[in-house]
Amino acid sequence: MEGETIDWHSGYDSSIPKELEKNKGKFTYERNHPLNAEPIVIDFIVTRENLDVPVETNFGRIFRKYNIFEFKSPTAPLDIDVFFKVNAYACLYKAYGSGVDSVGMDEITVTFIRDIKPVKLFADLKKHGFSVENRYPGIYYIHGKQFFPTQILVGREMSKDENPWLRCMTTKATKEDLHRLLKEYHDARDEADRQRISAIIRVLSLANKGIFAEVWEEKYMLEELMEAVGLDKIIAEKNKEIVEMENQLADKDRDIAEKNSLIEKLMMENAALKAAQ
Repeated sequence: MEGETIDWHSGYDSSIPKELEKNKGKFTYERNHPLNAEPIVIDFIVTRENLDVPVETNFGRIFRKYNIFEFKSPTAPLDIDVFFKVNAYACLYKAYGSGVDSVGMDEITVTFIRDIKPVKLFADLKKHGFSVENRYPGIYYIHGKQFFPTQILVGREMSKDENPWLRCMTTKATKEDLHRLLKEYHDARDEADRQRISAIIRVLSLANKGIFAEVWEEKYMLEELMEAVGLDKIIAEKNKEIVEMENQLADKDRDIAEKNSLIEKLMMENAALKAAQ
């Protein structure tokens, strides 16, 4: 796992459905939604299936029908240009509907997610006439001249009780965070749910290698951790490769032994011929 690139998007793709699981069956999820033939994609879209049913998750209170998400890793910039770029993506999503005005302007929201508060972005937005409202812990509504309701989620400020999955998308995770995720993984019975939790654990482990190493030393957690991050499959695959290599070497050893036997036989026959002369 050393030097492996951290796939933050996979963790966020799994965190959002986990945060919204109280509303299970009320949303569909789509990753890397292509806007058109060009390589412009929206990170994640949460489509609200029934607008009459209230959303129980705190950051979902802003939701309309089509809810566009932009994920940022802790080191990736979330600046004024990114803000307008993603709002432009939302405009393109509206414009590339199946027909004229098939996606209504009032049916779209935009959500940014980042572990660290974008302090400079907030200052720049205020300078340009926007206002920033800290509506709930870690949830900031942006009011102003944009077309669509927009919010910015700051992971490390979000509620540990209400938003445990998004809070895990951080470089500041604790052993308790990883223990809780492993328990969730162990208790999960739905395979899709287990895969989502596994994706979150993998991101958390790569982003917090010190904590990962500490939990790795806890032997009673080792098997669960290996399975959750996929190491059990990697080891099984490597063991399979080793067995195949051993079989190939055994075949080569047999070939060599047969060739040596043939050479020895030819040498004996040659020696016999010379003796007969």
